[in-house]
Amino acid sequence: EIFDRVVQGRYNCLILPLDPNRGYNTGFAFINFMDCQSIIPFYQAFHGRPWSSTEDHKGSTKVIELRYSSCQGTSKLLKRWGPSS
Repeated sequence: EIFDRVVQGRYNCLILPLDPNRGYNTGFAFINFMDCQSIIPFYQAFHGRPWSSTEDHKGSTKVIELRYSSCQGTSKLLKRWGPSS
């Protein structure tokens, strides 16, 4: 929902891996954009911004940092991070 305000319809895959032992997310996510131009508004809106500035994470000290992944493409992301991994 937060991302859709900036890039709705511009990505086709969002993966937020969970730690099976703790039941919390691992602190990173993968988003697969449908074209490289869509990365720019997303980067400008989120990179370097405190996570606490998002509605559901008040009080967090974490900062959003965006990086390219060595794993590119929906099929590769799902193979590596999908439900069976």
